Amino acid sequence: MNEYAKERILPKLSQNLQRIREIAHNSSDLLVNEFVLSGLPAALLCCEGMLSTSTITELILRPIVEIQPNRFFNTSRNTNSFPQTVQKL
Repeated sequence: MNEYAKERILPKLSQNLQRIREIAHNSSDLLVNEFVLSGLPAALLCCEGMLSTSTITELILRPIVEIQPNRFFNTSRNTNSFPQTVQKL
């Protein structure tokens, strides 16, 4: 088992991203795209050369940030609950 396998996920995204950067020795090959998803901080990580910047933007980031929470959540109740389709998994 590698030395990082037992590390816990930290409470804040920024803390986790910093830890990932440390583990990767601040490699320029690590691409971190931070964005907001339904009011929550999020990030997409990939390695340089895996995907072009335009592919990341067009096929991954743009569709993610265009997600509208009211399509999945009953906003008249608790918006922090998971959609039923996810709960069943």
